[in-house]
Amino acid sequence: VRLPDIHGLYVYRNPHYTPYVSSARDVTDITSTNIGINRIDITALSKDKDILTILENYYPGWNVYVDGKKVPLAEKRFLSVSAQKGFHHYEFLFRPWSFVVGLCISILGFVIIISRLFRKAPFTKGFSDGKTTR
Repeated sequence: VRLPDIHGLYVYRNPHYTPYVSSARDVTDITSTNIGINRIDITALSKDKDILTILENYYPGWNVYVDGKKVPLAEKRFLSVSAQKGFHHYEFLFRPWSFVVGLCISILGFVIIISRLFRKAPFTKGFSDGKTTR
């Protein structure tokens, strides 16, 4: 899909893009993948210990959960996790702290603006009768 031209540059977006998922020793069978916004779910059956790698760039904010428990990433270049023997569900979530901080600041600003709008205006007190003071 060709996106609008930006200063003479053409940007293309592939709507069928999915990150490539692989295992280090080919002992893991990927049974299902579900890729969404800021989330990658993988179900895999591993015959032995392995490294499960998703060729998606690592950025601070990526977390991985194996069967619902948070585990550390195996490396910081791509999304990699140690795959244990057996059938497991891997959930990669992108939740950067900067988003949470920005959301809190936005909500606080919104609350302050709304409270100022519905509060009685103390700054106009004494000026509404048309008299001026020196």
